[in-house]
Amino acid sequence: MGLEKISSNGIFQIVALDHRNSLRKIINPRKPESVEKEVIEEIKLKFSKVFSSQASGILLDPIYGKFAIQAVKGKCGILISLEDSGYEETEEGRINKLIENFGPEKVLEMGGDAAKLLVYFNPKAKTAKNQKDLIKNVAEECEKINLPLVCEFLVYPYKEKNFEKERSELIIKSVKEISKLGISVLKVEFPGDVKKEKLNELEKKCKKISKVSSVPWVLLSKGKEFDEFKNQLKIAMQFGCSGFMVGRALWQDYFKVENKEDFLKSECMKRLEELKSIASKKFISE
Repeated sequence: MGLEKISSNGIFQIVALDHRNSLRKIINPRKPESVEKEVIEEIKLKFSKVFSSQASGILLDPIYGKFAIQAVKGKCGILISLEDSGYEETEEGRINKLIENFGPEKVLEMGGDAAKLLVYFNPKAKTAKNQKDLIKNVAEECEKINLPLVCEFLVYPYKEKNFEKERSELIIKSVKEISKLGISVLKVEFPGDVKKEKLNELEKKCKKISKVSSVPWVLLSKGKEFDEFKNQLKIAMQFGCSGFMVGRALWQDYFKVENKEDFLKSECMKRLEELKSIASKKFISE
């Protein structure tokens, strides 16, 4: 369903730039609410122009990414987010909402090649059914207009005695449930800790994701440091992962350095090339 527009030889090499409130916090940690819309739009435009030369796709939001979407057209694939920023916390679990007056048809109108939906998900939460219904409904809308849907989920604590201990199994169980809902690609967080767990255990978990997923899956960076994400991707790619959708791990250090422009065009691009090499399996295991 048009996945070739956002991938390269079947491998997804996508840069995520759809951050909204989280980007405000990176730009001004002390006073994120003071960051003006124009500043966010300018950053997304600048990053998109640089990364679109090497990425198979750029993920943007329709609120702050409109100018960037126009700039990227024809250079690489365009993915556009559907979900509203954040989530609603309830006693029964977390709930996501869609951006008001926006949907799959609007994605097509803006020139998007795929839609992306993020949900907060815990298979044990009472809201899990609502979240799955949301995904299924959006997937059906996308299918009607032949628009690929990438679904991203983030697991969260819900009455677990030890969430971190159960996190990997929650991810795997979520993959099994969500991948059956009519989506095209699943965006998954790494199912373990490369700093603490043994390699063979991490490999087993990645194998399990590939076994239970009904669709291709790609790795998300979830704000990890670049080297940690790089190591995660090396493992994942050997056991069925189909690429990456990298955000903050690639570009968050831009906001910490003095010579920002050089860092963006040299170090960030070098990082992207490294990830592409790993995703293409052109590396030697360490």
